[in-house]
Amino acid sequence: MKPQAPLRLSLKMVLIGLGLTGVCWWLLDLFSPFPRDTLRWMKLVLMQAHGALMMAALVVFGALLTQHILPSLGSREKRITGCTITGTFTLLAVSGWILYYIGSEGARDVASLVHIGAGLVMLTAYIVHAVYRR
Repeated sequence: MKPQAPLRLSLKMVLIGLGLTGVCWWLLDLFSPFPRDTLRWMKLVLMQAHGALMMAALVVFGALLTQHILPSLGSREKRITGCTITGTFTLLAVSGWILYYIGSEGARDVASLVHIGAGLVMLTAYIVHAVYRR
């Protein structure tokens, strides 16, 4: 069952925002040409926006769960990408929680790699899921 237009629009807006803030933060972390104080401020703003967007994503995901995921469970259509999206969303929520609340540097380093990888997988799976016509 295809989600209604307002839910699809909300999902796209949230995913675009999460993708942009996440990728920009990651690129700044890897290749920043900015002075240290400017970099710290930019990464903080991006992280705050990313966290706020994630709260919205949880609401959208809850609506998606009732309007699209559960009614579509019996269908084999797009099951692989749908399960990939659902699984990576869960992994992103857990790794994001670890990044925010766990103080251990070792755990944060692992969670950061998992979070970045899962985010890239999620964006790719969503694009395939949304564009692919069966």
